Amino acid sequence: MFNNVLIARFLGAEKYGQFSLFYVIMLFAWIVPQSLDTTFVKFAKGQTTSGAMSNYWRANVQLKVIFCLSIILISYPTGHLLADVFFQKPQTAWLISYGLVCGALLSIMNSVASYFQVREKFGFFAVMQGLYTATVCIGLLILFWITSIRNIAFVVYLYTAISGMIGAASLAMLLGTIPNFSIIEPGIIRNIIQFGKWIFLTAIVFYAFPRIDGMVLTRYLSIEALGHYSVASQLTMAITVVTGSLSAVFLPKAMSVSLERGSLASYIKDAVRPVSLILVCIVLLEFFAPLLVKIVYGPQYTNAILPLRILLIGYIFSSIYLPLSFLYYTIDLPQIRFFLEAGKMCIVVILLVQLTPLWDLIGTAISMSIAMASNALFSGVLIILLLRNRKLHSRHQFVPADTVGNKP
Repeated sequence: MFNNVLIARFLGAEKYGQFSLFYVIMLFAWIVPQSLDTTFVKFAKGQTTSGAMSNYWRANVQLKVIFCLSIILISYPTGHLLADVFFQKPQTAWLISYGLVCGALLSIMNSVASYFQVREKFGFFAVMQGLYTATVCIGLLILFWITSIRNIAFVVYLYTAISGMIGAASLAMLLGTIPNFSIIEPGIIRNIIQFGKWIFLTAIVFYAFPRIDGMVLTRYLSIEALGHYSVASQLTMAITVVTGSLSAVFLPKAMSVSLERGSLASYIKDAVRPVSLILVCIVLLEFFAPLLVKIVYGPQYTNAILPLRILLIGYIFSSIYLPLSFLYYTIDLPQIRFFLEAGKMCIVVILLVQLTPLWDLIGTAISMSIAMASNALFSGVLIILLLRNRKLHSRHQFVPADTVGNKP
């Protein structure tokens, strides 16, 4: 977030809007393949030997490398296609192409993080996530405070160079953990794809959701308007970063949850405290939004205050639902979570297309909050009903045979 503040303050609303488009595309390409890492965690937790876990780890890295190379190869034509057809702003094609390349390179780093995550070494996970941000921050400080450069192109080049170095270092680290990288096991790859396809599709809609507003806004409004709205969006990203860190903790714990009452209750109990802290932070952000925007980003971004407050309402509901969402993987129903996230995406796209041209930034924020709240309420109730049904089915399944049909 600090990096975005530097860019917004030094470059102004229009150039910050350009950067925001690049950044949205980069995050999408970076986070979506995390579904492969989630699938690895799922299967690794179920293996009883280190050899079996290593086989899944090798297949995971192989698929990640294929993804990375594929995105880099299609980045140029995809950038021009999206800029010309979807956004109808041809001058943004290079931003989209560079964003895809940066995101693909950074996705390799996520595999290193998952290597530590499956071993529940969350400190290493946090270090991996923070390393890139810290390196970019140093580069931006040098660019803005030591030189007089105020060109968005140099900012994008900086992100690309650092992404390349982090990606190369991560790939070297990954290959060092796999002695026989060239060995391909079709059965394991098939298992990963069969289970992971639903997580992959879920990841597309789940991680595209908090960024679809900026994409639709770019289509209907100006790049400068995107710059103002991105301030509100970035301040809510502080919540997303926290919940993303908690996801690294909730995911392996959810994979270990059984349908026994004590196990599930313990999982919910462990989730109450961190979720409560998030809710307190959201309330404080809601109250201090005007002051925060003016102090952090400057008075030129006051148009972001009301959209920020509206967005925070939706994040209250989604934060409460977060730990429950992983339980769909516990009961082996990842496809249900995909359909729920896809439904949320359909709702928000319909609302955005209708309300953004009508009410500008306010309409965009209202659309996002309605979609978040409705999805969290419906999905939360559904997982509770599914868990209750599984418990009842489990009890009937294990009734002792000698008690069936006996008369008193």
